[in-house]
Amino acid sequence: MSNLIFLEKYQGESIQQLLALRETHRADSLLIVIREALLKKPAAMRSPEEQICVAVEELSSQVNSDGFTNFLSYTPEYIPIIVGALETIGCPQFSKIVEEAIRALGPIDLSDQAAIEEAVHKDDVGEALDKWDQEFYKYSEDLEGALMAFVESHAASFSIGS
Repeated sequence: MSNLIFLEKYQGESIQQLLALRETHRADSLLIVIREALLKKPAAMRSPEEQICVAVEELSSQVNSDGFTNFLSYTPEYIPIIVGALETIGCPQFSKIVEEAIRALGPIDLSDQAAIEEAVHKDDVGEALDKWDQEFYKYSEDLEGALMAFVESHAASFSIGS
């Protein structure tokens, strides 16, 4: 078992300060804190790399919490970019699964929150999303590791903290 520390909350650190904690702190906690810091910025003020980080972290958090239904219902603003974000960080298996989960919604306007909400609660869509949840959980791609490597290699594009 790892003795790495879980960083509890964001306290104004810069991206460089957070990445310097990599040897002593859990990567998942660092990514959560980075997302927390980025969510304090308006989406329009985030760099494309920051948007990728937030989208992937939201996907991971929501799907691991209660499946694709959560991600699609509570963070629909990331639907248009999530497949490309996963490809960008080097997770093609997850990208395909997410694309299929989104496709399960059927032919709807993905910018219409009400339409998404209605679609995810249809029985056949719910069953399809359950299937994609299971696919997501069983894949061996290291989503966390890929996202951390992406953040580390694009740290100059992240503007948070002091």
